[in-house]
Amino acid sequence: MKKSNIEIERIKEKIMPILKSHKITKAGIFVSYACGEQKKRAMWKY
Repeated sequence: MKKSNIEIERIKEKIMPILKSHKITKAGIFVSYACGEQKKRAMWKY
């Protein structure tokens, strides 16, 4: 099931201050997460 824009915006609101404080200019969400197909033990990349 596709993640709602509201949920993605909520994530964005939480991480933006962290990204800005570390001068990170680009970030993304994996397609599997955006589509609701992520696995419980998915690997995070950063």
